[in-house]
Amino acid sequence: MDKVFNFIGGILLLLQVEKIDTLQPQLSGQMVRLLQQASVGQTFVARHNSLSMIKVATMNLNGANFGNHSISQLKFPPVANSKNKTYYFFLENVGQSIREKPENNQLQIGYQDKEVFTDGQLYVNHVASKGDIGFWSFYSVYPHEYFVGTLTDAAGKIWQDKAFLFVYIGIIAAVVYAIRRAK
Repeated sequence: MDKVFNFIGGILLLLQVEKIDTLQPQLSGQMVRLLQQASVGQTFVARHNSLSMIKVATMNLNGANFGNHSISQLKFPPVANSKNKTYYFFLENVGQSIREKPENNQLQIGYQDKEVFTDGQLYVNHVASKGDIGFWSFYSVYPHEYFVGTLTDAAGKIWQDKAFLFVYIGIIAAVVYAIRRAK
């Protein structure tokens, strides 16, 4: 049985999970359509090491102009020393013109037309523009790091809110008291 637990533990040490690093979810309902030879990009500052994925709010249109909301995922090997560095990603349409192949030019990117994301800049055709793309960046961690990080984050938030901490401890004490009394 110990060999099974050691094997499972070894596998878990090899696996990595993604955790949100940067988040810009505010969209104004506006979409930028990628036309021929056009690009839309965004800069951001990574808050953790091991940056490994970016997800972008997108919409694919069909011929009847009905949208299918989706998330486009850009996954890459973790960047070891990514913390506090600025990154620039962009999506570019390098396909044929809309008149020749309309089905190849139906990707739209969700964005906010106001400056709400202070840690980055929207770029249209590699020129700084007003607004921000709706995106999420992720960093990779091993399961044990994820667990410890989650507990550390939760503890930090609990210590910041003294009233919540007082009520939380009171509830735990009442539950423990009720369990002991029931025995």
